[in-house]
Amino acid sequence: GRLDTALKLFYTMPKFGVEPNVFTCGSLTDSLLRAGRTAQTLEILQYMKKHKIRPSEVMYTSLLSRAENLVRLERKHTYYYHRDRRPSPINTTQNDADQEITEDTKAIQVYTEMIESLGDHTADNDSTLLKAFLLLQEMERSDVDMDLPCYHALLKICARAGDFERAQRVVQKLNY
Repeated sequence: GRLDTALKLFYTMPKFGVEPNVFTCGSLTDSLLRAGRTAQTLEILQYMKKHKIRPSEVMYTSLLSRAENLVRLERKHTYYYHRDRRPSPINTTQNDADQEITEDTKAIQVYTEMIESLGDHTADNDSTLLKAFLLLQEMERSDVDMDLPCYHALLKICARAGDFERAQRVVQKLNY
């Protein structure tokens, strides 16, 4: 429960010659996600990207669950906003089942960061492409409004894999 201390230790580790690895990052992101601190979780993912640490499948699963929760909360918030014609009060409870939106992080930011983190690892372009488009299907199923950074991340993966047919489909989605 001492997340602020854990974050300070995480960022201090390299100063003492200890580099965070996938396990360190995974433990920290799991704790941050459980606490509803999505923005800080994305900062850890960006750190991982910068230091070429590939997120584990477990991390992707946790991030996907968080993105789905954010979609649900965004819809609920939008419903109350439109129903009452004014924003609903923000509740800061940390219980995931009842949690309201407590930060500015949106589901699309989580999805985009996940796709970008896939694209930074070129070991298997076909596998990366498949995972990225499975995420795209999940986003479409959840009816998430895609933004330009997300389209850019998808196009980058298509280009790296040399799949121009899928790239054209992404561009067509962008035009709609």
